[in-house]
Amino acid sequence: MKRRGLKILSMALASALLLTACGGGQQKTEGKDNNSTAMANVATPQVNRIVTNNSSEPASLDPAKAQGTHESFPLRHLYEGITKISSDSKVEMALADKIEKSDDGLTYTITLKDGLKWSDSNPLTARDFEYSWKRVLDPATASEYAYQL
Repeated sequence: MKRRGLKILSMALASALLLTACGGGQQKTEGKDNNSTAMANVATPQVNRIVTNNSSEPASLDPAKAQGTHESFPLRHLYEGITKISSDSKVEMALADKIEKSDDGLTYTITLKDGLKWSDSNPLTARDFEYSWKRVLDPATASEYAYQL
């Protein structure tokens, strides 16, 4: 008899949950809602933020020390490179205006776009790129991927 009572109670609770979940959440009120009119006139501040779904906390956001997807995913959203991969998997210019390869294929000359700036408004120059690549190669940085350069 106890089992039957438990079954009935379980069914009643499940039905109540189902009906609650399926019920309409809107309530009609009489009269004018002055609060919604006032809220419509309030300007929403613009917030600059990046929201991502990273499966774990990145160990480093230093591009020279990043390794694996946990670091590279947010870095891809924080920094722009000389080139980028388009949505159809083609290489496109990003910060570069043009890239020229020497006849022997050993030297690349990269011309940056005009007017590039860091987030603090300082100019972004070729020296910044040179510094970054040399920093990756510096043993003191201990970059995991320095061997690829």
